[in-house]
Amino acid sequence: MAKLKFKETFTTAHTGKMEGMVSFSTTSARNSFCQKQQKTPGSVCQSCYTTKGFLKTVVNSKKLSGNYDLVTTQLVEWDKIEGIQQLENTKYIRLEAFGELENELQLKNYLALVRKFKKNNFALWTKRTDLLKKVFKTEKKPKNLNILVSSILVNSPTKLSPELQKVVDKVFTVYTKEEVNKNGININCGSKACLTCKLCYTKNKVSEINELLK
Repeated sequence: MAKLKFKETFTTAHTGKMEGMVSFSTTSARNSFCQKQQKTPGSVCQSCYTTKGFLKTVVNSKKLSGNYDLVTTQLVEWDKIEGIQQLENTKYIRLEAFGELENELQLKNYLALVRKFKKNNFALWTKRTDLLKKVFKTEKKPKNLNILVSSILVNSPTKLSPELQKVVDKVFTVYTKEEVNKNGININCGSKACLTCKLCYTKNKVSEINELLK
């Protein structure tokens, strides 16, 4: 594993609702699942925010591409990332702000990171329910990790199997304005900053996170 630095791997300069947050992400530009879903009719991936505005540059950055190679091809020795101890000063950390899980190894690497920083609260967003099922057959979910399954289709929350209900904390779904007005959907994401909301990063009774399509 090549010698890496904290700022070369973790993102600290977020904007919008994630301003002030820290994340570790790969890139949707290289993820095979992302590329496939962006061509799927009705999928939220067709409106992926990472393909818009300045984020086009972000997802093609050396950092996120390097992270993709790092976590999908080898067991990561997190201790060897210079300055990673800075995470101890960050209570809430997001996994995958700009990408998606590519394989089982990537998820196992994230679990190792979460276990290393037990006093931090991590949240992982993923549509890869297939990988969750495979990995958690043998792995135990850390208590300081929230897993959010992102619904692939707009206006259609993913249905969790009993198997997934044991490890998934919340389902994240994007809705159109028409659907919200028609069925009175409660939009509980987007109006607050993540750092003040913390709904996705803490243990609570809210199981559905709903956001308006941008």
